[in-house]
Amino acid sequence: MTCQLTPIYLCIIIGLVLVKAITIQQTTLCTGPHCEAQAKEYLDHTYEAAASQEYNKVVLADWDYNTDVLNKTAEDNSKKANIALAEFILKEYEDNIKQYDWESFSDSSSVKRQLKFLNGIGTAALKGEDLEKYNNVLADMNKIYATATVCPFDDQTCEDEKRLPLEPDLEHIIATSTNYDELTYIWKGWRESSGKKVRELYSEYVNYGNKAALANGYPNLGQFWIRTYESKTFQDDIEKLWLDVKDLYEELHAYVRFRLIAKFPANVVDGEPIPASVLGNMWAQSWDNIFPDVVPFPDAPIFDVTPALKKVNLVVKTWR
Repeated sequence: MTCQLTPIYLCIIIGLVLVKAITIQQTTLCTGPHCEAQAKEYLDHTYEAAASQEYNKVVLADWDYNTDVLNKTAEDNSKKANIALAEFILKEYEDNIKQYDWESFSDSSSVKRQLKFLNGIGTAALKGEDLEKYNNVLADMNKIYATATVCPFDDQTCEDEKRLPLEPDLEHIIATSTNYDELTYIWKGWRESSGKKVRELYSEYVNYGNKAALANGYPNLGQFWIRTYESKTFQDDIEKLWLDVKDLYEELHAYVRFRLIAKFPANVVDGEPIPASVLGNMWAQSWDNIFPDVVPFPDAPIFDVTPALKKVNLVVKTWR
């Protein structure tokens, strides 16, 4: 359209009308029962099949890389598969998912909940160089974690070929050693070889995650993660759960510390935190391996339900 021979005010009016029409076209969402049925058809018969293929490619590529982290070809294939998945998620969101007014759909509909989560596209919101750098950071952190090694306690200046990996060696030492100095050395050494080297990369990871969260309409990555719990009071919920178990946990903690003082009298101190290195697990997240040291009644028979289950001919099936 040319305005050279048209009164300027008419050009302005026509321009405003066109802008308004474009805005309406861009912001109008598909709503109502008809759109809900249409969305279900799309999710069940189009998105599900395509997404399954893309996710399967990522799982296979990541498996190849995670089981051979020094293989450059496997690393590149993993990055390509993850970038392709992100591009697929973004395209489906732009072309299909965002057109539906999912909040207007029936509360009892699975479609509403599916679209609610699919509208949060995560790091797929990153584009171009940011998406590539994000995947590079993930790959580099994974490689550092998987290849971190520590020299044996009795040969702390060992050659590279004698260094011990996390699995199975370091985990076995943490689970079975009764030497406090060895446990401390292994616990610190692995973190020097892994966490310390990952620190700067992790900061980059958080920055990209926060950038993606903002693009998804959330203030930061933490808030984007919390959305999956579907609770507007999530942090208060967790605080309440903690307060519910706090007294029991403090008693359990004190009891375990008491028993470990007997095992490490010079190193575990009454009234102070338990050193994480003596809890039988590299991350102190499970205390199963120290059960023999802290079992309350070591001479009491262990309760075993197996005979009772066999008596009623219970059949156990494993699902994969």
